[in-house]
Amino acid sequence: MPELEESLRNILRDEVRRVVREELVILENRDTEVPRLRADAMMNVKEAARYLGISTSTLYRKAERVEVASVKIGSRVTFRVGDLDAFIAKRRRSPELVEAL
Repeated sequence: MPELEESLRNILRDEVRRVVREELVILENRDTEVPRLRADAMMNVKEAARYLGISTSTLYRKAERVEVASVKIGSRVTFRVGDLDAFIAKRRRSPELVEAL
């Protein structure tokens, strides 16, 4: 029995190594560049909330108060990536900005 277990362990180890090598080749050949979003690209509420790192309810509230620019067509609310970037930039805190105050 110990010989059978050892043999199975070796077979399993070799198979795992083979699969890992194959997966590494696939990952190395993938395009690793993060796609850049165009400023005029549109996002739905869920995507925009994820982009900003806030909840969808917080984003709805900010859009309703016009704290972040949005486009509303009927009941659907969408956001331009450029507007979301401007929202982020406007709220950016940095030592340079603090010193200017």
